[in-house]
Amino acid sequence: MQFSNFIYKYRYFLLIILIIISNLGIFLYFSNKLNSIPENITEYKSEQITNNIQINTNPTYSVPSIYFQGINGKEGDKGLVGPRGEKGERGSRGEKGNTGEKGEMGDPSYFSYGSFYDTTTQTNPVGNTARAITYNTTAEASGISITNNSEILFSSPGVYNIQFSLQLTKTDSGTDFMDIWFVKNGNTIPDSNTRVTLIDKDYYSVAAWNYVTSMNAGDKLQL
Repeated sequence: MQFSNFIYKYRYFLLIILIIISNLGIFLYFSNKLNSIPENITEYKSEQITNNIQINTNPTYSVPSIYFQGINGKEGDKGLVGPRGEKGERGSRGEKGNTGEKGEMGDPSYFSYGSFYDTTTQTNPVGNTARAITYNTTAEASGISITNNSEILFSSPGVYNIQFSLQLTKTDSGTDFMDIWFVKNGNTIPDSNTRVTLIDKDYYSVAAWNYVTSMNAGDKLQL
């Protein structure tokens, strides 16, 4: 009777004690489960729940791992640009490339040339009379030709270096002179004359020099 009265009198107090003991047992069981997670667990399932709370559960073990995700903070200000780094060392020289394809032939006018000569003996029987040198043989030529036996015809414009060589002699005694100059399109080129002195009979002399002049297409030059 007294025990029943004791139970009845302190029933609320005993109920609180039972609730505390029950919650303590649940906590101990939960902690024991957390401490017994196998080390070889490598895969988890994730399930999203409310208030940014996620519970990751192993597909084999009923061991929950609870964590809370906080709100993302404000992005910080952009930092200053750092100083420029030092210049790196120069790299090694690359391998030599392949030889390119052969280009097309250029404008033939840039390769104009001519070599002409005469195999006969040319005389000047009348003194103080101008006579043009003639040619009867073409050795090599491109863009330049001989017309009317004595005229050198240029088919392309350009600056040309005219070279010639003449072997001179006389058949009488005494001293004589021979003047050699250039004629362009029928007109004497100023300051192109040179005088050669011939002394005595059967005396031989060679006149040879260069003359540089501009020529247009169709121009003719005589010596």
